[in-house]
Amino acid sequence: MLYTLLSYLFPIIGLFVIGLVTVLKDRRQRVNVLFFLLSNTIALWLVALFVGDLVVNQTTSLWAVRTATFIGTLIAPSLLFLADSFPVQLKKTSRWLTFIAVVPSALFMAFAFTPYLVPSVNLQTHSAQLTSPGLLYSLQGLYLAGCFILSFFIMLRKLKRVNSRERSQIKLVVTGLLVALLVNVVTGLFLALLGQANNFSNLAGALSFLALIGTTSYAIIKYRLFNIRLAVTRVIGYSITLGIVAGFYSLVVLLFSTQVASFGEIGSKQLLALLLPTIFVALTFHRVEQFIVRHTQRIFYRDAYDVRETLDKLSDALLTEGDIENIMQQSLDILQGALKPSKAYLAVLNTSGVIYKHISSGSEHPAEVVALLNNLSGEQHPLIDRGVKPLSSISKIMAKGDFEILLRLGSQINPVGLLLFGSKQNGAMYTTQDIDLLQISAKNLSVALGNAKKYEQILHFADTMHKEVKHATARLRQANEKLKTLDALKDDFITTASHQLRTPSASVHDALRMLNHPSLNKSDRDELIQLAEASSEHLVTVVRTMLNMARLQAGHFTVDKSATELVSLTENVISQVKILAKQKGSIISLIKPDHALNMSVDVAKINEALANYIENAVKYSPPDSKIGVSLTETDGKIIFEVTDQGIGVPAEEQKNLFEKFYRAANARQEQPDGNGIGLYVVKSIAEGHGGEAYYRPGESGGSIFGFWLPTPTPDK
Repeated sequence: MLYTLLSYLFPIIGLFVIGLVTVLKDRRQRVNVLFFLLSNTIALWLVALFVGDLVVNQTTSLWAVRTATFIGTLIAPSLLFLADSFPVQLKKTSRWLTFIAVVPSALFMAFAFTPYLVPSVNLQTHSAQLTSPGLLYSLQGLYLAGCFILSFFIMLRKLKRVNSRERSQIKLVVTGLLVALLVNVVTGLFLALLGQANNFSNLAGALSFLALIGTTSYAIIKYRLFNIRLAVTRVIGYSITLGIVAGFYSLVVLLFSTQVASFGEIGSKQLLALLLPTIFVALTFHRVEQFIVRHTQRIFYRDAYDVRETLDKLSDALLTEGDIENIMQQSLDILQGALKPSKAYLAVLNTSGVIYKHISSGSEHPAEVVALLNNLSGEQHPLIDRGVKPLSSISKIMAKGDFEILLRLGSQINPVGLLLFGSKQNGAMYTTQDIDLLQISAKNLSVALGNAKKYEQILHFADTMHKEVKHATARLRQANEKLKTLDALKDDFITTASHQLRTPSASVHDALRMLNHPSLNKSDRDELIQLAEASSEHLVTVVRTMLNMARLQAGHFTVDKSATELVSLTENVISQVKILAKQKGSIISLIKPDHALNMSVDVAKINEALANYIENAVKYSPPDSKIGVSLTETDGKIIFEVTDQGIGVPAEEQKNLFEKFYRAANARQEQPDGNGIGLYVVKSIAEGHGGEAYYRPGESGGSIFGFWLPTPTPDK
């Protein structure tokens, strides 16, 4: 009787207590509720079997065994649903699993109280054994064994899709499943069918379920609900402390009893002998307790940390550091030192919500972070624990990156950063203490990172302003130097222009005055007339150049285009300059196309540009030189070029040739009366037509000045 009672009592009480503790810890967890149902179903099944074995009335025993069969059938759906949800439910429960769990169970439960399943029992000494089990009993046993095997494979399939902590949980539960399956197949199916079942086999079957429930509850308690080491540490610590104190008092009492026996009665010496150790124990009890607790915590709490100390370290780092990268690194190091995750990742976001700084430990920059940022807008709570909502979209993304905790830094609308932690190195769950530490740290870290970002922006702004001021100062200095140069050139131009206006005007005036002299012969008169004409032409050129310069300065330089034949225009310009060329003995040749070149241009301005080039070629070439003029059409361009055998242009001065008021040094020596405006006007004329003026050295000395005009695109 006592043997039977003990065989069932400890497993039943253990199952009830474990299931109750688990569900009371967190009734919101689906896994906890399913585990509670499974453990209590097995406990009730054992209670029914216990009643069947204990009673001596065969009818009562038969109904108890049938009740056990009815309740035992519920083990199958409870186990299947628990396996589907443990440690996390990766997807919704499929229809086929629901069918396997519900339909056969309902069928066996419907026949549980009929002879088809349990026809009769044979009462033995404190044991009720089946006599000739029915066919349905064998099918029920096979069904239960099949559910055990199916649960086994359901959890094994999750091994590659979960993190290291969850893999540890699955391995624990699978171990318990294997033990329960093997033992119950032997004791509850084979031995029952062979009629060899007895009290020992019943006890083995009961204890095997206790192994399943024990491993499952340990997996849940250790990794999910609470840190069981705290209770173990306190129990062991207080037990050792009380043991030491009790032992000391026992020794004192023993000595006191010896003294009483020697002296025959209790006197002042005996009371003093008892009082002194009592005072000593009272004074040292707290120190003994602290000593024992400290050493037990070292054994059971090697990875423990003090929240207050950790927060103080973090606060010191945030207050003393101003550089955002140092804040990130030190904060992550402090939190990792306390929590000891397998990996960690910290990102800081800019105002647009894009990562612009990040550090990681234990992993590279994870690709899932961008996806997490895109899905965070709908999450109100700043901290997300993947184990709490395993089926949410964010939890699925976290599972791909093997992250357990996600912490948004800052507000939901404008987050400052993102903090991610992988599973703990010891495989344990993040406890309430860990979550509290992270939430407090997140608030402080958000403020520090926000201030660091603003400080960095201020420094960047100040640096940018310094650079801008420096560049602006350099540009102003350059502009000032250029203005000084232009002012000097302008003064030189005014002086030169005044001289150029004075000289030809005086020549014209003197020639006209001498023409009235009565002693002049015809030859002298003709020479004076030619001098007056040449001086007046020069005067017109100077005035025209100055007018063009004034128009360019005022922004009134316009191009009035009209249809023109360019070959004839070029020939007319050459004929105008031939008088000047003849005076120096220079020969001007023209290379032109065989066909006419018709184009809309400003005739006066193109005439002026060509005349400027050809006159310069004559001026700066030695006497009896050859001046080549070419007019060609190629690649959508009409090109004018003038080639001379003159003094050329120094290489270092070529880039400034077409600037206003500029003249090369050798040109100033050759022709002091130049004004530095002609080439600038040519450049303006070419660009006004959509073309470009250019210069290049001649192949055998001298210079080549040219400009090109774009030919009009024909309408399609």
